[in-house]
Amino acid sequence: AQTMPLLSSIITLLSLLSPTEALLSCAGSYQASFQDAQYVSRVPRRPDPWILSMSREDDEGGDNGNDSSDENRRMSDVRAVQNMFYSSTTENRGDSTNTSPRLDYETGIFHNLFLWREKMGYTELPGRSLLGFVKDPSYTHMFETLLRSNNENLYFGQLRLDDEDVGINVNAASPGSSSSSSSSLGRDKNSRPRPYETDMNAPLYSWKDRAKDTSGVVVGTLMRINDHVRLDDGRLMLLLHAMERFVVLEPKRKLPYAIADVMMLPDEEEIIASGNTVGSAVKQTFCRWNKFEYDDAIRFPIKRHGERDGRIMALNDVLMSGGDAFGSLLPFVPYSSHYQDVQEASTKSNASKDGIGVTGEYDSDISTYPKVSELVERDVIREVESFSLGCEANPMNMPDADEIERDLWILIDEYVQLRGVTNVFPKHLLALLPKNIAWPEDFALEKLASIYSGMALAERGDEVANGKLADTSGSFARVTDQIDYPNQRRQKRLSYACTVLLGGPVNDHPLLNRTMRRRLLEVPSTKGRLWAAKELFEACNLQFRR
Repeated sequence: AQTMPLLSSIITLLSLLSPTEALLSCAGSYQASFQDAQYVSRVPRRPDPWILSMSREDDEGGDNGNDSSDENRRMSDVRAVQNMFYSSTTENRGDSTNTSPRLDYETGIFHNLFLWREKMGYTELPGRSLLGFVKDPSYTHMFETLLRSNNENLYFGQLRLDDEDVGINVNAASPGSSSSSSSSLGRDKNSRPRPYETDMNAPLYSWKDRAKDTSGVVVGTLMRINDHVRLDDGRLMLLLHAMERFVVLEPKRKLPYAIADVMMLPDEEEIIASGNTVGSAVKQTFCRWNKFEYDDAIRFPIKRHGERDGRIMALNDVLMSGGDAFGSLLPFVPYSSHYQDVQEASTKSNASKDGIGVTGEYDSDISTYPKVSELVERDVIREVESFSLGCEANPMNMPDADEIERDLWILIDEYVQLRGVTNVFPKHLLALLPKNIAWPEDFALEKLASIYSGMALAERGDEVANGKLADTSGSFARVTDQIDYPNQRRQKRLSYACTVLLGGPVNDHPLLNRTMRRRLLEVPSTKGRLWAAKELFEACNLQFRR
């Protein structure tokens, strides 16, 4: 215990001596939001940063002439110190508080959730898969603490520091008009925002603060670490799945990394179906559906010696080992292929101990937690303006969710035809297409889904005929084939996922701009988000028609 302050000083000193500025930390992360260049705008392609911490410009010069063997020895020393530090108890590390993340199924509260906050980054939406490379020392500490815990499932929260995203997708162009936030950051009105280093002292808002500061970001995304690799230059390489959304209830601390109590935020339809109780809806999500919706068996396509293989690898070795298989990890989280049906996955979820979920462990006064209606009143979550106006003016004539979804798919079909990319439409998104719908004659996506389904059936038949066990992990399967899976949950996934197709913003559009992802995350209902997505594709299609 007496050596811990000294070890901490050694870590800091080694970090200062390192040519890469922080040996315990890692370079910024880049995630390809879309694999095929045809789906992004024609602006020259640049990385889409889902940033745990961007490297500075002077970090990109490699080892700056230092001998690689010296660098390897330094990294070996750092890893040894790391192992000593994290093998100690939290009290010996100077962290006497109980900061173990726990989700209370009774209330829907995720206690002590670690938060990643980054200025000028991206708001991640549920259903997305991405790669993260950790560099920032504070977040290296956070993720190492999480990775070395005994939890089977490793969750953390992604929460923006400000209310303006870097862009929409991979290379979204800048809007034609400047915004007040752009001016305040000192950027040219037509220049694309650049990511900034994380400010650990930035305010951490709660839902109550939203009334005082409308720019305060309090709705975030729950992320799960599906896999990780420690790289030989000190970086952490993470495979991340964006799963659900939350609202910050009570900040617990900001340093050395942020921790808060948050409330999971299901869509309104899920809460109503669960007896108007957030806790019941959250328990349904985590104990019944998530095992099927988010395949927790997905790992980096590299050779390992057991699940706990802690080898340190070079990034080139990781990429060479995985090859083209890395492309299949992005940009969507696939539905599980390891269960015959939803019911089997549900049974497995209820039987498993994920090390996160608890019931009744916390003595909480539920009456102090906000209701969804209160979050709407305070503008923490809100429908898009056109949807709200339609509901107020003529609620009886508003289309239902199925009608809105049908219109959305027709617009998506027109969008890909206008861009000439129908034949390379993402399979994970096409799997969400509903069946038994009266589509227009020129609707191409239904024909494409039928072709994929026929090919998958033929592949499985050939494998069975050859005496092999049919492998369905890479084949095409429509979600609607699962008879026990709620239609609303499929529509919810679609409402988030379909926006990955969109390119640059449309001038002066209230949704199709740099705040699009954040606004979609703040829409209370699945129906309202489908409506918002429909508006987005209408605006894009109008632009392409012109």
